[in-house]
Formats: sequence, C-alpha cells, structure tokens
Amino acid sequence: MFFTHRLKHNNALQTRSTLTRFSPYAALLGGASWILYYTLILSFGLEFDGAMLLYDMLASSSYRIVCEVCFYLALLFLGCALIGFTLRVHSRFAYAGSVLAFVTVCLAIWGLVQRSNLLAQLIGAFEKSGLTGGVGVMSLCVATSLTGVAWLKTTHLSRVTGYLLLTVGVLTFPLIITIHQFMPDVPLFIADELPFAVAGALWLFIAAHDLHTHP
Repeated sequence: MFFTHRLKHNNALQTRSTLTRFSPYAALLGGASWILYYTLILSFGLEFDGAMLLYDMLASSSYRIVCEVCFYLALLFLGCALIGFTLRVHSRFAYAGSVLAFVTVCLAIWGLVQRSNLLAQLIGAFEKSGLTGGVGVMSLCVATSLTGVAWLKTTHLSRVTGYLLLTVGVLTFPLIITIHQFMPDVPLFIADELPFAVAGALWLFIAAHDLHTHP
C-alpha cells in the first residue's frame, strides 16, 4: 500500500510539473492563434473590399471554418496555460481559476468537434447560436482574472505576470462588448475581432515574460 501510494504521489507531481512547464508555451500558442484568427478575418474582409456583410459571406464559406478553428485552438491553448499557471499557487482564487480554465478547455474541444461536422444534426442549433465561443471567452476571462489575483497575492511569483493576467482578464470581454462605441465608423470585420488580437498580443507578452522569469 505504501509503495502504491508513493507511486501515485510521484505520478501526480510529475504531471503537475509537466503542466507548469508547458503553460508558457501553451500561452504562446494561444496568443498566436488569436492573432492568426484576426489576421485571417482581416485578409478575408479586405478581399471583399471591407464589406459590412462579411459574416454573412463567412457563414457560407469554408473560410469560416478555418477562422473558427483558430479561435477555438486559442481557447484550448489558453485554458491549458491557465491550468498550468494555477498549479503554481495554492489559494481559493487559483482553485476557482483552474475550474473555469478546465471549463474553457472543455468548451474549446466542444467547439472544435462542432467545426469538424461531427454530430452536426444534434448540436447544430447550439453551434449556430455562437454560445460555445461566447461562454468559452467569458470563462477564460474570469479564470484569467482569478489567476492574476492569485499570483498577486503571492511573494514568489512575478508581479508583472500577475498584473498582465489581471489586465487581460478584466478588459477583454468588456472591450468585445463596447468596441463599437470607440470605433463606430470602422467596418465590422476590423472592429469586432480586434479585442482578440489585442488579447493575443498580451498573451504573447505574458508567455515571453514567464519564460524569462520562470525558465
């Protein structure tokens, strides 16, 4: 019994160590995926002369699938990154953040399954409503904010990373909702997805800073 318990404990520690080491690389991939998503939206919009009806065209195009795969890959990678980040902290904020990060990962996988046309007839209504992505972004933002607070309450982790996590977590979703108030005359394909590009850039900086301070 002792050796079995010891083996399980060692396996848990190894898994924990792997997740924490992988977290900045997952953040790097997630940030890059959101920037790629925005780049694809821009290139498609410019190809159609900045049409305001870009989303109507995307709805009937395989190009939409490529864009949305990038979007959900970002959620998947960033959710995994947050799980790794929360494992470095022992607090209620970190535990709550890890739960929401896990929810984000599950929603990202669900979104990718939808885009692969599996079980399409069963989940078609949910897919068309966009709830998967919306709920995924909300859970990611709350998880990021909680993780940032958890990091700031410790003394052994970078406060710069904590403030960056808190900033991207708190500002991303409100910016998505209010972006048109700041850019009312800008075509939809430029304005609507801009917050994701900004968040992606911040995640790249978070990843780079964490790799520098926690190699």
